[in-house]
Formats: sequence, C-alpha cells, structure tokens
Amino acid sequence: MTFPQFNTQTVSSDSALLQVFNRFQGQISAFVNAINAKPQLDTIALTNINLVIGQNQIPHTLGNTLVGWSLMDIQIASPKLVRYAPSNKTTLFLTSDVVCTVSLLVW
Repeated sequence: MTFPQFNTQTVSSDSALLQVFNRFQGQISAFVNAINAKPQLDTIALTNINLVIGQNQIPHTLGNTLVGWSLMDIQIASPKLVRYAPSNKTTLFLTSDVVCTVSLLVW
C-alpha cells in the first residue's frame, strides 16, 4: 500500500493560499481514506479457543464476513491449522491436526 505524496508550493496571494489549502485538504482525505480502507483496523482477539483434531467451528463477533486471521498464541501443542470452508459473518472454520488451545486475531 502506498500513501499519496504531499506537494509543497510557494503562496503569493490569498486566493493561491486558498487553493493550496483546498489541495492539502484533498491530500489529507486521500491519506486517511487509504488507512481506513485497511480491513485489519477492525480486528478482534479470540483467546483460549480449544481446538479438537479435525474440524472446528469458531464463532467470531466481527459482524461482517471475516477477511483473514492470524495465530497469536499456542498452548500445549503446535497445530497445523487450515481453513476448511469459507468464513461467514459469524464463524471461522478451521481444521487442526492436534488437540490444543490457541488465541487468534481475526479481521
């Protein structure tokens, strides 16, 4: 992701100052919109999720379709986690090869 470049300009009159200010406002807006477009801003930590061997349905409270997930912490064993079905607005579907407890970051 790249952020817009901010341009500098010498101002010689009030109308030129207004034009520069308006351009600056547009550049700030583009910068903020680029940050707000990141789905990772809406993240939830799911802690102490007990997984069994095989398929696991993990509820999340995002309120929208899950875009991604990341493993934050593992207790007991090192699992191989694989998504076995597309996530929806309420559930993340993962398979695990071991019984373990994990914490996940979802967005």
